[in-house]
Amino acid sequence: MAQINKHGLARTISADVKRELRRRCGFGCVICGLIFYEYEHFAPDFADAKAHDPEGMTLLCSQCNQKRRRGVLSVEAVSRANKNPISIANGEAQEWLDISHDYLQVEIGGSVYIDCKSLINIRGQSVFSIIPPSEEGAPYSVSALFADDTGAITLKIDNNQMSVGADNWDVEWKGKTLTIRKSPRSISLVMTLYPPQRIVIERLEMELDGVKISTDSQFTNLMVSGCLMKMQKGTFRGEGAGISIP
Repeated sequence: MAQINKHGLARTISADVKRELRRRCGFGCVICGLIFYEYEHFAPDFADAKAHDPEGMTLLCSQCNQKRRRGVLSVEAVSRANKNPISIANGEAQEWLDISHDYLQVEIGGSVYIDCKSLINIRGQSVFSIIPPSEEGAPYSVSALFADDTGAITLKIDNNQMSVGADNWDVEWKGKTLTIRKSPRSISLVMTLYPPQRIVIERLEMELDGVKISTDSQFTNLMVSGCLMKMQKGTFRGEGAGISIP
């Protein structure tokens, strides 16, 4: 694939243009709504583009991008979807997680949680759960609810189906890593996937039901009723080994 077109335009797209495209398209492919996307020129195609003009660009998943390249998805169809992205219409972009059938560990704040049915429980509500397979050959089931430090929901996982709200300030994928921001200098979540057996929460700034959770790669801090608590770091196994706030 040519890195520079006939007009001397390189494929490198500025961060500002990328963020504008992500927000306008609802953080997913404008046609099918999948979270994993590519930045695509369509009016004109990259080969004929003189600039990375967001007016002629959109987000397409790899499958829809391949349809464009094979000539079975028209510019007209892409243009229509770009004007009314499905993620904006649905309020979210989605994708399925590749989860193991026989083992799953989650790392948060430098700690490792294995076979922990309720990894984060806040006032009786499990907001991050890992359910063992219900039958032979089935995967573990991951469900989670993440919010920013104001309580606004940023990411949901429901039985391995991941969805991000189109009303987020920014949702960005780089390789295996998802970063959700509520402003230019305020990160709500950094999560890296190592399918099928490992999920790493590298950073989390969240508030739910009056409980603030702040983590980085080394520590997990909890703020409950004005009291700061630092979680012990280690490897924890079993149903009762998660973070539980009564």
